[in-house]
Amino acid sequence: MRKLSRRESILIILLIILSAVYLVSQYWYLPLLSEIKHLEIKREDLAQQWNRMQQSLSQKETLQQRNTLLDREIRELQEQMIPAHASFVLWEEIRELAEQSEVELTLLQEGSSANQQFAVQFQVRGENGAVLTFINNMRNFPHVSVVTEGKMDFMSEDEVIASFSVISAVK
Repeated sequence: MRKLSRRESILIILLIILSAVYLVSQYWYLPLLSEIKHLEIKREDLAQQWNRMQQSLSQKETLQQRNTLLDREIRELQEQMIPAHASFVLWEEIRELAEQSEVELTLLQEGSSANQQFAVQFQVRGENGAVLTFINNMRNFPHVSVVTEGKMDFMSEDEVIASFSVISAVK
C-alpha cells in the first residue's frame, strides 16, 4: 500500500472530523437541544400552576371567612324555621299579628306538603288602616315564609277583607 499524500491525509482527517461532528450533533446535541426546549415549556407551565396555587392559597382565608359567614346565616335561618309537626306555631304567630293589628282573622285552609313546607290560607277583616298595619307587620314575620297569594276586597269605604296564602319552611 502506498503512502497517502498530505492532501489525502488532510481530507481523511477532515472527513473523520465532519463525521464525528455530524454524529455528535445528530445523536447528542440536537436531542439535547430538543429536550431543553421541552423542559423550558414544562417549566413555564409549572410556574403558571405555581402562581395559580399561590393565588388559591391567598384566597383560602377569604373563602374560609365567607364559609363561616354562610354557615352562621344558615343556622340563623334554620332557627327561624318552624319545627316539623309544629304548624300551630305559624298559625299562632299569624293570630298574634291579627290581634296586634285589631283585625278579625279567619282560617280558610291549612296543610303540609311532602317537601317540608306548611301552607295556610286565611283572611283578615277590618278597617283599612288595621288591615294595612297587619300587612306591614307580616313583613317582619319571625319565621321563614312566603306570601304566595294575596287579595284585597273592599266591603265598604272603611272595611276591607284581605285573603292570603302563606307557605312556611319546616325544619
